[in-house]
Amino acid sequence: MYRKNALKKKLLAGAPVLSSWLRLASPVAAEIMPLVGYDGAVIDLEHGPVDYFCSTTLMRAMPATPTTPIYVFHVTIQSRSYAPTIQVSKGA
Repeated sequence: MYRKNALKKKLLAGAPVLSSWLRLASPVAAEIMPLVGYDGAVIDLEHGPVDYFCSTTLMRAMPATPTTPIYVFHVTIQSRSYAPTIQVSKGA
């Protein structure tokens, strides 16, 4: 299901945005983030207890909301370490 990226739209318009780190590996916490008004939820795959499989569960907990998941992960390319990299999910 495709939805517009409300966070990206606000950033491009120069509007302020509110995001927070989602440090709990809990879909319930991911469901609460949009209810309290966050535009983005930062899911940390590098420093916290969240792994790839848990992150997909967290992302599935927010599909019908305007809150955009933002991932932080560690990338190693050709034996070089780049950390942390933030990638905003693609959207409109």
